[in-house]
Amino acid sequence: MKKITVGLLYPRSALYPGIGFDVTEAFRSALQHYDAQDIHLVTENVGIGGVGSEVLAKVEKMLIEQRPDILVAFVDHFAAEKIEPVCKAANCILIVMETGGTIPVSWKAVPGKYHITLDAAFGSRLTGHMAGDASAAFATSFYDGGYLCCNAFTAGLADQGGNVCYNYVAPFRFEEFDIKPLQQAIETLEPGVLLAQMSIDMGALFLETYKAAGLAGKTKFLASPFLLEEQFLESLAFPFEGITGCVPWSINLDTPGNKEFTEAYTALSGRTPTCFAALAWDTCNFALQVAAAIRTYPGKRAQVLEALKGIALTSTRGTMVLDDETNYFTAPLYAAEVVSGENGNAALRTGAEIAGREAAWKTFTSEPVTGVFSRWTNTYLCTQ
Repeated sequence: MKKITVGLLYPRSALYPGIGFDVTEAFRSALQHYDAQDIHLVTENVGIGGVGSEVLAKVEKMLIEQRPDILVAFVDHFAAEKIEPVCKAANCILIVMETGGTIPVSWKAVPGKYHITLDAAFGSRLTGHMAGDASAAFATSFYDGGYLCCNAFTAGLADQGGNVCYNYVAPFRFEEFDIKPLQQAIETLEPGVLLAQMSIDMGALFLETYKAAGLAGKTKFLASPFLLEEQFLESLAFPFEGITGCVPWSINLDTPGNKEFTEAYTALSGRTPTCFAALAWDTCNFALQVAAAIRTYPGKRAQVLEALKGIALTSTRGTMVLDDETNYFTAPLYAAEVVSGENGNAALRTGAEIAGREAAWKTFTSEPVTGVFSRWTNTYLCTQ
């Protein structure tokens, strides 16, 4: 039996140095766990995904030299747009996995291109809903402010009738950080909620100085999904009570798929599970379904794509379903709160699945970004 070749483009990040290992080891562990001996895996480092021509060159090289049937690429939507035509020309199915920090200009499904993400932007939209119709102060960093997660967060607030009364952007250089403008705004304007669109880049300093300024408890604090990222939180001393939001995944998430993943991944790789590893595990699960369809319909791309329509999979997050209108997979997100862990460090406690997600997704994907906007070109959280 001819093996199906899967090409895996893994990322690099100064913010998360282990991300490449998480992605590749989780993918390999999933192949081993599911005894996928008919899969031949080839890998390549795609870096931070910031230069489209470099990503395209690596993809073309892999397609020509390795001839993969399936290409799994850790790049964002905009980079995926550049490589999709060459994948189609090579009759290669493209699966994009990423953090989900971008919002496409068009959500229309492209045949043969599928997306599995950690819902950074959509999670921010849902977190914005938690603010209700409050007047909000919005805080982000120079780095996070370069992604459309910010737009999603404030749009979620607007969905509920709320409004932003003050915007705060932390500077690029840590030594220039100053919490005083935000402190003055909160004390003067008395917003009903603070929306914090932060990540590992500036998150620790922001939380530390926010607490030191006596702002903890002054107003409701809603955090973006990657300010609640577990690996990051566990490196911090517990900051203060009342930091809430929603997350796509947690190591303690009580789902059958997550139990299977955490046990198998830890045993096979010896690594601690992370959200990036969970993403790669789920992506491998889908890649195996694509491989099965290719075997069933060899050389018949149209039939392969038809077989994948509306597919539902057991994922680490719960049931993961392909939205045929966008070719993005949707999966549950969960209410979350920062709590004090056993060692006094921060920890994450997850709660119930976020209600109304399906309707919110339809709204989210029916409102493509319009007008002029700028953005960082690298994949969200993948930095030099």
